[in-house]
Amino acid sequence: MEDIIKVYENRIRKFNGKKIWIVDFCDFQYGVLKESEKNKPHKSYIELLKKHSLYIEYLKTMDSHKEKEKEKEEEEDKEKEKKNKKITPIEFYKNEIEKSGNNPNYKTYVNALFGENEAGLKLSGVLSLRDQMSYDQFQKLIAKAEEKGESLIKLTMSFENGGYWKTKKSLYLSINDWLNKR
Repeated sequence: MEDIIKVYENRIRKFNGKKIWIVDFCDFQYGVLKESEKNKPHKSYIELLKKHSLYIEYLKTMDSHKEKEKEKEEEEDKEKEKKNKKITPIEFYKNEIEKSGNNPNYKTYVNALFGENEAGLKLSGVLSLRDQMSYDQFQKLIAKAEEKGESLIKLTMSFENGGYWKTKKSLYLSINDWLNKR
């Protein structure tokens, strides 16, 4: 019996010499006990806990469960926040340029999106798309565009000018579709 108590010391309490209390049994069997409830099984279990001077310990375990639950919820909230945090196109492209090792062709393309193009206009519609074009995606498209004798920058500007971006979500998939149709 002592070996079991040592192994499960946080889950089992010995009391009155030879009796044991399985701490989480109450939660499992009854849920959270409240003295204010008129639920007879809850009341009788609370009375037993009080009789054996375990009720205060039960309340402490409930507090620690609540704290753990709160910590878990906070951690989940942080994870959701990370997932839901919208990265701006500027941040996205800055990271992608770094990943590319400052590839000059990619930098030229990105700069064209932000206004360094023959029209001198920022491609706001294209930049409003949910999914921008990563460096890896750019590499795939630039090869395909060159193969077809197209300029990726001019295609993207046409995409912007025609308003085609309004019903699209992904810059890469949209331009890729355009290239496939040409």
